[in-house]
Amino acid sequence: MSAPIFLVVPDRSADFVVAKLRQEGLTVDPLQPHSPDFQKFVCKRGQVSFELSIGVEPLDNACVVAFLADLSDWTRWNWPVKWLASIPLTRRQVRLLNDARAILIRNGAKDFPANVPGMVD
Repeated sequence: MSAPIFLVVPDRSADFVVAKLRQEGLTVDPLQPHSPDFQKFVCKRGQVSFELSIGVEPLDNACVVAFLADLSDWTRWNWPVKWLASIPLTRRQVRLLNDARAILIRNGAKDFPANVPGMVD
């Protein structure tokens, strides 16, 4: 994964985001215990995965979704092997990220900079 992807999902909860991704056939597993304001998940399809972080903005009545690299089982001892093994999976990784982003865009999400007050298009 080259850079994180950030989306804003207005008027929705973290449960809505997870439900929509699961409804479209993606596996979404919790990565850490749930907190009301911030949750982490691993989103998978087959051998590829990414980390899905969801932060709730109660004042804006929205949640911010970040797609990050899934490094949940990487250690300093196995990272060279993990990195080399991930190279052939790059196309599937990109396809998974694009599909997950498209699912959320179809359900009302917007690119993060488009919703920040004062940002110039």
